[in-house]
Amino acid sequence: MAPCKLIITHQQCLADIIRAFETQFPYLKLAFYKKHDVLISVNSKTERLPGDTKINTLVDSFNEVQILLQTQKRVFELIEEIYIKTGLYAQLFRKSGHTWLKTTLTDDWTLERQNSAGYELSQI
Repeated sequence: MAPCKLIITHQQCLADIIRAFETQFPYLKLAFYKKHDVLISVNSKTERLPGDTKINTLVDSFNEVQILLQTQKRVFELIEEIYIKTGLYAQLFRKSGHTWLKTTLTDDWTLERQNSAGYELSQI
């Protein structure tokens, strides 16, 4: 798959970013949180931001951001790049059957490997 760009603007909703990402990686899901420390919390679902949240209500203004979605990019690299370029706290989930699992223990995997694992686990 040729790399595509995830374009993020200050005027978008979080759902716009999520949809664009999932178009490229259908077995992965991005979620956004109010603050970084809840990413490791067991009950962080309550801190997850709704998709209709406007980015301009969360962070200071920034110019249009482009993030290259390369299949060989590691999860931790993507999450770090999103934060550095936008100030948004993101977490990646991988599909496993009918549930979504945090990729925290496998954040060193590439996006391609995560997506492939999600596909395989969803076929069971």
